[in-house]
Amino acid sequence: MNKIVSISIIGILLLGGICVGGVNTIKTMTDNNPPEMPDISGPSFITEEDEYIYGFEAIDSDGDSVYYFVDWGDGTYSNWIGPYYSGTEAAAHHAYAIKGAYTIHVKAKDNYGADSEWATYYPKWRNEINQQINLPFINLITSHHISIKESNK
Repeated sequence: MNKIVSISIIGILLLGGICVGGVNTIKTMTDNNPPEMPDISGPSFITEEDEYIYGFEAIDSDGDSVYYFVDWGDGTYSNWIGPYYSGTEAAAHHAYAIKGAYTIHVKAKDNYGADSEWATYYPKWRNEINQQINLPFINLITSHHISIKESNK
């Protein structure tokens, strides 16, 4: 994708006490590269209805400003967020109302419209992680008929 770069040259000339000036604008076409695929940061674990902050960061090799678009995976989308300086982290808030398997997709575009590849992030539900961690312990107890008795000592 190409972008048009405008360079304005302002000239002022003093002739016999009279100021004469002019502006000459030169437009040239240069290559425009899209931003890199964004990095996504977010919470390790989420719960229903709690709002969390997710961060997005992409570098544009041309140094152009960057915008971010977020597909939250639950049927909601952000507007284009930005502009941000290339390499500067942007942030957005989101809460999931219902527990489910969601995939967050984010892409970046520069101020000339060149967009990146989609990046993905998979939020994990807090209780699913706890069940995965406790499952071996629960299997041990149930398979060995171990019981825990309360003592009055």
